[in-house]
Amino acid sequence: PDFTVTPGEQENFIHCILHMRRVLTLHEGLRWFDIKRYGIEIYRRTVHNNNIVVTDQLLEDDNRRAIQLPQEIINAGLEANPR
Repeated sequence: PDFTVTPGEQENFIHCILHMRRVLTLHEGLRWFDIKRYGIEIYRRTVHNNNIVVTDQLLEDDNRRAIQLPQEIINAGLEANPR
């Protein structure tokens, strides 16, 4: 995609860098860490009768982003992350 960088605004530049990082680290398993670190919202889309429908979304403050702790750690007394 095309990105335009305007003086004083760096948001498009950051989107460009994140897009380049997404392409360059393809199949390396690093995308999830960028999604968590930068709070990127994810939308799962499905095509139904030539219409694109959003079937699921992972918003910035969604509890599904929390990494689950192993049961042995929870048994030792650490509180489990919400899910």
